[in-house]
Amino acid sequence: MTITLTASDAAVKTAVFKCKEVNCSGCQKHITEAVNTLEGIKSVKVDLDTKLVTVVYDDSKTSPVSIKAAIEDAGYDTETVS
Repeated sequence: MTITLTASDAAVKTAVFKCKEVNCSGCQKHITEAVNTLEGIKSVKVDLDTKLVTVVYDDSKTSPVSIKAAIEDAGYDTETVS
């Protein structure tokens, strides 16, 4: 089996952040909207049970530092998990 990666495939990464203050659907929406303002975001998942925000992004267009800043600018303290 051969897997061929294009340049765009190689640039797709996942970052996970812990946001202890996330506790409602409003928080989910607020964080999702804030992160989606960044260029290169593929998906955002905010899990209320685990308090984790999982972001799939194009690392040629944004970075975990920028994503973390967007979450914090939205009013949520966060720490990078991975």
